[in-house]
Amino acid sequence: MGATVAVFRNNDGGLIRTATSKISATSAPIIEANAIRDSLIIATNMNINNLIIETDCQELYQAIKSNSSIAKV
Repeated sequence: MGATVAVFRNNDGGLIRTATSKISATSAPIIEANAIRDSLIIATNMNINNLIIETDCQELYQAIKSNSSIAKV
């Protein structure tokens, strides 16, 4: 079991919105990938087209950068 948190800020660093969810997954990279997916959905719904995504999951970062499946991490 894990939890995801998304924080949306404007260009000045002001808080726009936060979102949290609980998730059941088999690994930290999968939980983090779900958090990113949820953030992209929220950003799309809010018509945000310039987005910076930060992660502390090195495995997911490397998988995204190398265009690999997270099922392999």
